[in-house]
Amino acid sequence: MASVHLALNDSTGRGAWPISEIDIALPCEIASFPVGDDTWVISAGEGYAPPRWARTKGRDDTYYLVAGPSVADARAWSTTPGAPTTGLARPLYYLVGATDGLHFVFKVYQGAPGGKQLADDLVEAITEKTAPVAVYDSRGNAASLFLLTQSRRTSWIYQPERLAGDRSAVIYGPDGVFFFPAPGGATILRGSDLQCDARYGAYEMFRLGVLNPVDDALDLACFYGNDENYLSIFISHLPDASEDRRLFASLLKQSQDEDGVTARLPGFQTGPREILQAGRAWVDKSRMGQGIWLMRRGDYIYEIRITFEVAGTTAALDAVEAFALSTEPEPDAR
Repeated sequence: MASVHLALNDSTGRGAWPISEIDIALPCEIASFPVGDDTWVISAGEGYAPPRWARTKGRDDTYYLVAGPSVADARAWSTTPGAPTTGLARPLYYLVGATDGLHFVFKVYQGAPGGKQLADDLVEAITEKTAPVAVYDSRGNAASLFLLTQSRRTSWIYQPERLAGDRSAVIYGPDGVFFFPAPGGATILRGSDLQCDARYGAYEMFRLGVLNPVDDALDLACFYGNDENYLSIFISHLPDASEDRRLFASLLKQSQDEDGVTARLPGFQTGPREILQAGRAWVDKSRMGQGIWLMRRGDYIYEIRITFEVAGTTAALDAVEAFALSTEPEPDAR
């Protein structure tokens, strides 16, 4: 996995490479190919740009080819603290698709592929006939494998000390530092020991997030999806409970101000003695359902946010309720 990081990381620290270089590169079109009604153009690059990339009009995603070190050299690098990320031989090539700061690795080549093979593999990736084998979060310097490993650790976050503020890391499985594998596809979170189950109702976990890696201000997240419906659970270390009421009111107001409110939706009974201590659901200005609920568990605030089609309100509330009930302490057997 270190080889993916070394091939795709932005040495400037901005997390914008290689899209930033592709955007400013001089046109050098060398081939084109059709995919449905679209014509994709393959361009050649030099300097800091990748050697090949493909784009089409009307789409934001970019596919590109990039060289990377051998697995052996990358493994040796990963065991040498402070080793530079440059200067390694790069015999491997990766076919990558980038969208919204996430870089999905579709193919790994032992040497640069020929033009026909590259075009054929691009078609397979664009039409989703080839599943990605890995993904790299360029802003968070985080790599994830879509493969099982013996340790069940499938993700790595490089330089987590850079995270916080507007920089977070997205991973797609346990990393053994912030998230730990549990039976049934569940994940245990550092600090709170919360278990995020593999699914809640119709919502299935698809990725995890580190917003702040410092234990005193630890901020982690579990993300779930169901078609175009999304459930996000944020777990924040905030031991001072004296400001809970004000914090809950502020978060609720901020969320409603951002999304707009056109109608109220049914929700849950909330209050200091309830499982969910604050929150509500509503229809936003784009006619999507929105919900936010909050609760305290020990030194941690649990923040539940959900975006859903209004027709799926029952399924959305069922998922929220399933998570909330799972956080209740086990009854004393005595």
